[in-house]
Amino acid sequence: MASNSAPRLYKEDFTTRVKFVLCLMAALALMAVDRRYGHLNDFRIAVANLVDPIEHAAQLPGKFVETAGDYTRRQDALLSENEALRDQNLYLRVRLQQLQALENENNRLRTLLDSPRKPGQRVLVSNIIGANSDRFQQSVRIDKGLRHGVYEGQTAVDAYGVLGQVTSVETNSAEVLLISDVNHELPAQILRTGQRAVAAGSGDNSALRLRYLPLDADVQIGDVVTTSGLGGRFPADIPVGTVTSVQTAPGQQFLQVKISPDAKLNRTRDVVLVWPEVPVQGEVAASDPTTATQ
Repeated sequence: MASNSAPRLYKEDFTTRVKFVLCLMAALALMAVDRRYGHLNDFRIAVANLVDPIEHAAQLPGKFVETAGDYTRRQDALLSENEALRDQNLYLRVRLQQLQALENENNRLRTLLDSPRKPGQRVLVSNIIGANSDRFQQSVRIDKGLRHGVYEGQTAVDAYGVLGQVTSVETNSAEVLLISDVNHELPAQILRTGQRAVAAGSGDNSALRLRYLPLDADVQIGDVVTTSGLGGRFPADIPVGTVTSVQTAPGQQFLQVKISPDAKLNRTRDVVLVWPEVPVQGEVAASDPTTATQ
């Protein structure tokens, strides 16, 4: 049997080679004919039309994967960019707030420099570090005291008008009784007429009482009230407020007059301490360079 199988295998191998050669020759002949005469163009087009959808379908998974990858990369890039922009926006907002705070501080200090005082008059700017604002006590605590030359009875103003006066002093702080306190009074005058009166606190930081004005006194709503300078405690001509109400009451010998204070009693952050042109008894010599004349 072994002798019979060998020629058979050889014959099959020879037949295969002959078929291959014939197919190759046929292919070359078809290519030559097509190139010369173009008879197979229609057939090639038909085959291409048939194969194109198949190729397109075969490419879809790869394109989908590629598109999905591009989308994911774009999303990651957008998320990173969005996070960076959000951080930058937060930083810029914080910087803007800081710049606005600095601008407000500069404006506030410029306003304080224009506070009511005479040219060359000695003043000292202090900060409020505490406040009592109930109806029975209206006062603030400031961060300047004996070490800075502050003394009891000293006049305190803000950028708009008189605030009150110092009632107690410690080494590095002092208490200022506000003009709205029920126990505070100061000599005042109506600027338009020169009529003298007393501006008294009412316990309400939005209203003062103008006392001891006779019933026939010339006073009108809108009149400006200033310090009179009598008594020597408060310098003259510091704004106190504006008349908002003028009334009479049966059986009373004085007008009932209310004024709105010019000083921002419940909003100011700074207090300007004013020295009189002639030193008063009890004033302590300043040892801090910040108390220099401004």
